[in-house]
Amino acid sequence: SLAATTKHPRNGVRIAWKNSIGVEAKYDWWYSVRHVHRGKNAIGSPPRRIPAGDPTMKSEILRLLLLLAVISNVSAASDAPPSADKGSMLDSFLAAGMPDEILFAVRKPSIDGHWYGNIGYYATDQCRPTFPMHSGGKLCIYNVKTKKVRTIFEDPEGNVRDPQLHYDGQKLIFAYLAKGKRHYSLYEINLDGAGLQQLTGRGEDVVPGMEDEQTYSPPGWDDFEPTYLPDGDIIFCSTRANRYVQCWLTQVATLYKCDADGGNIRLLSPNVEQDNTPWVLSNGQVAYMRWEYVDRYHLGYHHLWAMNPDGTRQMVIYGNQIDSGVILAPKPIPNSPKLVVTWSPGHGMREHYGRVALIDPRLGPDDPKGVQYISKGNTHCDPWAFSEEHLLAANKTAIELIDGQGATEVLYRLPDELAKAGYWIGEPRPVMRREREPILADETDPAADHGTLALANIYRGRKMRELEPGTVKNLLIYEVLPKP
Repeated sequence: SLAATTKHPRNGVRIAWKNSIGVEAKYDWWYSVRHVHRGKNAIGSPPRRIPAGDPTMKSEILRLLLLLAVISNVSAASDAPPSADKGSMLDSFLAAGMPDEILFAVRKPSIDGHWYGNIGYYATDQCRPTFPMHSGGKLCIYNVKTKKVRTIFEDPEGNVRDPQLHYDGQKLIFAYLAKGKRHYSLYEINLDGAGLQQLTGRGEDVVPGMEDEQTYSPPGWDDFEPTYLPDGDIIFCSTRANRYVQCWLTQVATLYKCDADGGNIRLLSPNVEQDNTPWVLSNGQVAYMRWEYVDRYHLGYHHLWAMNPDGTRQMVIYGNQIDSGVILAPKPIPNSPKLVVTWSPGHGMREHYGRVALIDPRLGPDDPKGVQYISKGNTHCDPWAFSEEHLLAANKTAIELIDGQGATEVLYRLPDELAKAGYWIGEPRPVMRREREPILADETDPAADHGTLALANIYRGRKMRELEPGTVKNLLIYEVLPKP
């Protein structure tokens, strides 16, 4: 697949591509009146200087023209609509349960390169946000049959992200940074665009004496990535923990919960680093990404965990012994034990980009066979699954259909004027009713001044089977202290 064809700085052409197994290669061609050069190729062959008049010059030029022609055809084919022989995926997706309408957000992507650097401001400069603040955003719905788009909410000088539909399919919750504000808060709106109401952050960004933004950090918190719980409450990420990433300059967000009206906010996660993208599993628990930063390599462990909606019984689902990748946006797959996720490579990419993948928790949290990569590159975010073979995700300026083999088809693309202005699509969600998951009883007591530590039989652990009972004499327990 063509990666890039650009003008070479020395009066020539640089051609780069990837082969079928993803290995990158490139040729640098440049030319002058007297000489034609071929740059060092991907397998290390040395460059050759071809004097003017040399009989090989003609063949080299023909080779270049042929390569350019082939790449041009490949590039054109990559954006072409499905051929008549192949057929569109749309009918198959509709048959698999995809509804007629897809909800999505439109916004400009973050400036910071980290997956978490998309809210707040830098510790060194409270006037420097990590994203293009007040650059405009909106919520839209695309009809896959009429091909028409309607806007249900827009603020040309605000920021909009993280829409999530209610179980009844009639309203949604989202994160909104309004014109003149410095923080995201949670808002709710009906699907017809009526009934906008603010749920969190009311009055929190106003502190007498701190109005000078050049002197003081803006008061208040960022609340974002919300999702509805089956009992009517809302779980979300928030910077209310009031701390910064230990190895970077941006703020930490952890998991919180509030009532349906935004009141009674309480902390769920004591994590000292990021929690992200909570989502309710089919058993009523909440899956989320946890950056595990306790006596561990700080760039390696940010994988999939689960907790009860009251914050208890936190436990790894997958990946906590795999020292790379960030597992984001987990969601259950209908009629399957697997989860669809975004596997963002290494220490993660901005805007949660990576490969759409399927996770099978039945194989245990550490088995490499438990992950199945679907995307052919780090080109997608915010996946949704109608089945293991029918996936939906954002690809910058497009919403794409993805089959189980990684083949893609553009379902919708932003108008050219928005794409050229730097806007991307985020969080595509099918507009449909959903069954509520089981409601798990709240086991916490806010009035208690202590907690209970439950100790299991360690000899029944998945990696302790060969250890004779009585071998272990002491247990090392880490206490994660609140910061700052």
